[in-house]
Order: sequence, then C-alpha cells, then structure tokens
Amino acid sequence: MKWFKGKGTIFFFILVIQGCSYHDKQVIVMDPKALYEESLLLIQKEDFGQAIKNFDAIDRDFPASEFAVKSNMIKSYAFYLKGELVDAIFAAEDFIKKYPAHPNVDFMYYMKALCEYDQIVDVERDQKQTIKAKEALEELIIKYPHSKYVEDAKQKRLYTCNAIAGKEMAIATLYQNQGKLIPALIRYRAVVKDYNDTIFIEEALYRMTEIYYKMGIKKDAKMYASVLGYNYPSSPWYKKAYNLMQKTK
Repeated sequence: MKWFKGKGTIFFFILVIQGCSYHDKQVIVMDPKALYEESLLLIQKEDFGQAIKNFDAIDRDFPASEFAVKSNMIKSYAFYLKGELVDAIFAAEDFIKKYPAHPNVDFMYYMKALCEYDQIVDVERDQKQTIKAKEALEELIIKYPHSKYVEDAKQKRLYTCNAIAGKEMAIATLYQNQGKLIPALIRYRAVVKDYNDTIFIEEALYRMTEIYYKMGIKKDAKMYASVLGYNYPSSPWYKKAYNLMQKTK
C-alpha cells in the first residue's frame, strides 16, 4: 500500500483485513481490532477525520491494547494525509513520549521532521521554519542512523542547509560590498563551520581568503586558500584564490 501527500512520500505497509461498517457519530469501541482495521480502510478512502476519531476512541477505551499503540502511531500519519501538519507533529510527539522504546519510534521522528519540512513555504523569507525542519531532520539522523527513513531525511536536510547557507552568503556578500568586512567575515565563517556540505562552501572559503587578503592578514588568507585548494583543487574558486595569492609574491 502506498500513500502520497505533498512533498513527502511514505511507504507504509500494513495488512488490512475487512472490518465491520461503522456509522455512529459517537464511537463506542466493542472490538478494538475490528475498529482499527476499519480505520485503515477509512484512510484508504481518504476519510481521515473519522479514522482519527476511531483511533482516539481505541486509545481511550482500550489503552493497554496493542491496537491503542498502533492507533497512536497511525493517527499522526492520518493527520499528515489530512494536511493538518501541526496536529500530526503533536501526535508524533505524544507517541514518542508514551512509547520511547517502540521498535518503530523512528517513524514518529520521521513524521515530525517531515511535517516541519512540509511547512517550509519560502526559504528566502521563512528561515525560522527552515531551521526547525533542519533540526527535526537531524534529530532523526543522529538518534537513528540506521533507520530506513534516514536516506530521505539526509536529502531533505541538505536542502535546508543549502537554503540557510544561501541566505548567509547573500547577507555576507551585501556586507562585503558595503565594505563591512568583519560582519561579512563572520557570516562566511558560519557557512564554513556549520554548512560545509553545501554548494556554498567553495565560495565561502574564497571570500574569506579575499577578505583576509584585503585586510592585509596574508597568513590567514594563505591558510584559507590552502584549505580550498586541498579540498577542491578543481574548483574555479580555488583558481581565483590561487591567482590572488600570487600577487603577494
């Protein structure tokens, strides 16, 4: 079974057995297994609201059952498919709090990160949300490095890092063009230190070389040019740095 929503693609395989029909507005749970299975069918039919109500009822009336645990897990996913990302995050966090040792708790960390990621609307203006998504993705990657969701999390994290680093570079370039070399240097250094796996690392190293050269601190200029050349010998930015440093001879 494969469900799609927005930017996120989740592969979630569940054995679904046909359950009884259920039409009452107030959910009274007599058989948690049957209601759980019916709720999975409701998700297939995109009746996410009723499925969520059913999951809540199972958790309320049979909190010690295995279906309460499953309901708590799938509820976050149902909220996600419904487009209610904040509620999906709350549900994921609630599951993590209740069942921290569950074998599939990594999926809840993934859901949480995915919901934060999907709330990124404009990476140029919405840096706060981009940072939140990055931190949530890193939480999954660090805590569960062997999770099957890590590959996708790493790709999404790199996107957020490039977005954040790009913003830092834009501000640094503005400062540099205004002659504010120290503030520019601080921004470039942040990119080198915190976002060295992004597409901006080569330019950031060159800009630091350039600024130190202009400030007359040739030793540091040479050091950053050397770092650039050692790690990216074929980079056009290294060629620029090399040509710049030749002027000191």
